Amino acid sequence: MEDWDTLFVSGSPASSWDWQEITEFETGAAFRYYRYWNGELHGDVAEVEFYGRSSDGTAVTGPVLLTGEVIGEPFGWDGSTEKGAASAFDGDRYTYYDPTQKANDNAYAGLDLGAQYILSRVRILPREGWLDRFRGGSIQGSNDLSDWTTLCFSSSAAKNWDWQVFNEFEDNTGYRYFRYWNGEEHGDVAEVQLYGYPLDGDYVPPTPATLAVPAEAVTVSFDIRRDNIDSEAQPITVQPGDVYPALPGSAVSSFIGWYTLAEGGDPVKEGDPVTRLTDHTLYARYESDLQPVQMETEAPDPASAASEEERTESDPAQIEAPAETADGAEETSGFRILPVVCIGVSVLAAAVTAVVMAKKKE
Repeated sequence: MEDWDTLFVSGSPASSWDWQEITEFETGAAFRYYRYWNGELHGDVAEVEFYGRSSDGTAVTGPVLLTGEVIGEPFGWDGSTEKGAASAFDGDRYTYYDPTQKANDNAYAGLDLGAQYILSRVRILPREGWLDRFRGGSIQGSNDLSDWTTLCFSSSAAKNWDWQVFNEFEDNTGYRYFRYWNGEEHGDVAEVQLYGYPLDGDYVPPTPATLAVPAEAVTVSFDIRRDNIDSEAQPITVQPGDVYPALPGSAVSSFIGWYTLAEGGDPVKEGDPVTRLTDHTLYARYESDLQPVQMETEAPDPASAASEEERTESDPAQIEAPAETADGAEETSGFRILPVVCIGVSVLAAAVTAVVMAKKKE
């Protein structure tokens, strides 16, 4: 409590209000007391969590982040390994497990812990953009991979894209196998974290072999998201923990920038820290992507179901430029005809009224 060794020090501000995870330390020595301290700034902090094991190999007495061998579907939707069960435990919030089938008993993502554990806490991060699919999500335990017991269950969709935390469980008697499974919705999930302690009190957790580790370099690809643009952004390589270099531009004047997801996601620009540990894609975003969709008054013809933007890009002469209203909103030529029709009807009504009044005077 007098001499303190520094295990880690942050050299920069946090880029977002999210968990900052530290996995490498300046010393491997063991200590009894740990503290969060700031020698440069005021040092405010919301939460601090420590994970580890006793230095002498004795029993673990407190809850730890549980790790083990991934079980479940190795392939997800459309046969993609990137959407398989391992993506729910890779520490990357932008990857996700996407089951091959909805509400299927064999479509799940789980862990084999090697021994029976009691859960003390569960954190689940839904897939971004699909918060409704969190309804029906559950954590289940088993000791034979056949009979599964539900320990906690979500009866509603997630309200926001953030960690959903469970601290109370039913039938929490100790299980070797745990899985995330959904019996109502499709069951997509970005991350699953299980915390607990061994049932027999004499088991040291295995080294996390399923978590992603920083590679020497990862490849970043760029999706222009426009079929009729000749230019193509070439992939680049970056180092996890470093920052993004200058990113390519776009030939489209309405180009805004690059985002982590095709829809939604976070913006990425030069100088932002590289937090993705695996190869990934950045998606172009345009001003037209931010404009609200105007409701149609009639059901569209299936033969012309392409969006107005696509038709305009393929043949600009076929679409009349949209007019701008007083408040800046766009309106189509069909809506501009409506005031003219209303004026004509009003004039006709006035003429009929005049004729009727004249006949009454006679």
